[in-house]
Amino acid sequence: MSIKCKTDIVNKKMRLYEVQRNKEFLIGQYADSEFGQLAFYIVVYSYFNQDKPSNSVRKMLRNIGEDVNKANKILEDHIGKNYFSLYRKEIGKISDDRCDVFYLSLENNIIPIVRNKRLTSAFVIIYNYSFYLKQFDSLMKKIISHYNLKLKKEETEELKRLYLKK
Repeated sequence: MSIKCKTDIVNKKMRLYEVQRNKEFLIGQYADSEFGQLAFYIVVYSYFNQDKPSNSVRKMLRNIGEDVNKANKILEDHIGKNYFSLYRKEIGKISDDRCDVFYLSLENNIIPIVRNKRLTSAFVIIYNYSFYLKQFDSLMKKIISHYNLKLKKEETEELKRLYLKK
């Protein structure tokens, strides 16, 4: 698996592709080359440089059955409550609606992650994506600070979706 960046000089567009077994799948296209380069960096980072969620936390979540209070405590302890919400839709967080897990964007759009999972599986999925969401925020703070960037809310959300691969 690889990531490919193609520049269309005539149409002034940059296109990003995921390449699997010599087949290209369009990830995104950008008219703004600076934003396209940032998107390329975010995609490459998310595919090849992400830290992985803890297997021990996943195991804890699998072993609690359907105890929402215990899941909430584990998630708060290991992620922080800024990144997830159990049984309520909260903007900017990974949330669930009775085992459908989704990200509710800052623009109030529901981005589905998985549907119809058992509750114990949903807890693990919420943990995984909350972990990545927290990691994205940390990465973006460093990038914005280092390059003194000013991004619009919709640009940040697009980068977030690229990072989450959704």
